[in-house]
Order: sequence, then structure tokens, then C-alpha cells
Amino acid sequence: MKKIILPLLLILAGFCWFWNYFTHTHGEQIVNYEASNKECFGTAATGKYCIHKAKQGTNGAIAYHLHGRNLDEQVWNDETFYTAMLQRYWQDKGAKPPTIVTVSFGPIWLLTTKGKGSYSGLLNTFIEKLIPEVENRVGVPTERILLGESMGGLNVLLAGLNYPATFKRIASLCPPIYKNVSPFSTFSEILATMNRTGAEPRIIFGIVALAKNFVSDEDEWKKLAPIKLLDGTDVEAAPLYYVSADLYDKYGNYEGIEEFVRLALQKGLKIMWRPIYGGHCAVDVSSLGDFLL
Repeated sequence: MKKIILPLLLILAGFCWFWNYFTHTHGEQIVNYEASNKECFGTAATGKYCIHKAKQGTNGAIAYHLHGRNLDEQVWNDETFYTAMLQRYWQDKGAKPPTIVTVSFGPIWLLTTKGKGSYSGLLNTFIEKLIPEVENRVGVPTERILLGESMGGLNVLLAGLNYPATFKRIASLCPPIYKNVSPFSTFSEILATMNRTGAEPRIIFGIVALAKNFVSDEDEWKKLAPIKLLDGTDVEAAPLYYVSADLYDKYGNYEGIEEFVRLALQKGLKIMWRPIYGGHCAVDVSSLGDFLL
């Protein structure tokens, strides 16, 4: 019996290796570009940040980049990420971009005002402490810009909607915005959202669990949800927005972002709306690159 089992196991192992080898990628497409010069500062408690200056020079503005989940302040010079494509786009145009400041408070964070949640209050830290510290180092910019994708896309909206006069332009890419549902909704309401949007269940229930670290009840959620924050927006002071969403986003964001844009335009906000046919956080690099310039 052992003489039969061993060869069968070897054949099975060989088949598994063969299948794995021919059904997985063996490399990554990289971007050929000149990486920016960077200096990094800060701590986990007060926020880590890196100041990036393009090799071809900068234009006097500062763009604060707020990263997506499980990334960090080092992501700007990543040759496999859209940030490298932006840099290549500017280099090909011969354009001087803003100074880029990549910001991180850890792998997962939200810019909420101080509340009952154990991780709340980072919005105040970002606006009142981190930005002044950065600008003490690099000087007062001609204008402030915000850029973020996914979790960072939500964070730039939270900063812009709460402090509209602080920023001139805000680019929010694929932010997790949901229509008529919250982390405190019933199971059937959350299930209906998943069925309607095609969101992956493990992602949606993961977001629900994470959100409850930052907000403790429905009232606090209303202070965090961008659609709710539109009600108190000062339209006259509001910056110009660039908002993109991907139709086949596994987070099920598209309908919520589309609703946010519709209501924002209705209120008179200036928005460049970029619906994209693709998966989570596909980016239209050329239009984004021009917006940031």
C-alpha cells in the first residue's frame, strides 16, 4: 500500500506545482521614471510623513497624499503604483509638480473629529499639528492640495468637507462611500447593499468592523459619512474636487460615490467627476495629473 501511496503523493505534488506555476504571475509591470528626492520625519503617534520633491523642480504648491489601507508614507516612490505613473506623466510633460507630502498614521486610520471611538481625533492632529509642522519645514505653499485613494480617498473628503477653506483642490479616488447604509445598519440592509453593488462580503463586513473602532454609534457615523457632511458644507469656501469611482469595485463603492457627486453638484460644489470602467482604484492618470498641476 505504501508503495502505491508515495508515488501518488509525488504525482499530486507535481500537479499542484505545475498548476500553481502556470496560473500565477511571475513578475510585475514597473514604471520607468525618475523617483523624487525625499526626506522623512515624524512618529507613529503624531503622524509620519515624507517630503518629496521632483527632480525637475516643484511649483510652490503642496499636495498632501493620504494613502490607502495597509500602505504607508513610503508609497510615493513605488515603481508598481499609480504614484510612479503620475511622476512619469509630469516628467514627460516637462511639468513642475507640487511638493508631495505623503502622510501616515499607520496601516489603517480615519480623519475623524474627537468622539467616543478609541481611535478618533486624528483630523484635529492632521490639521492643527502635522500640517503646520510640515510647512515650518518647507515654507508656506502657494496652495494646499489633497490626494488620496481608497481609505485615503475617504480621508481627503473628511478633511476637505470639515475644513473647506484650508485646501484649494482635492482629489478623492475610489473612496468607500455607501448610500443609505452604515456600520450600524441591520444585516438585511447590509446584505441588500452587497447584492445591489456586487461588493465582496468579506470586505463589507471587514469595513463594518473597522469603522466601529472610529465611531461608536449612528450619530457619530453621520459626522463621518461624506454624504451627511455635505449638509453643512460652505459652498463659497469649498475647494475644487476631482472624484473618481470604478464600476466593478469589489468594495461596492460606485453607487455611493455617484450619489455623493450628484448631491454635491446639486449643492453647487465644483467637481470633476471621473467614472471609470474597472476594478478597485483604477486611476485615469492623465486627467488626475493635470488636475494636480
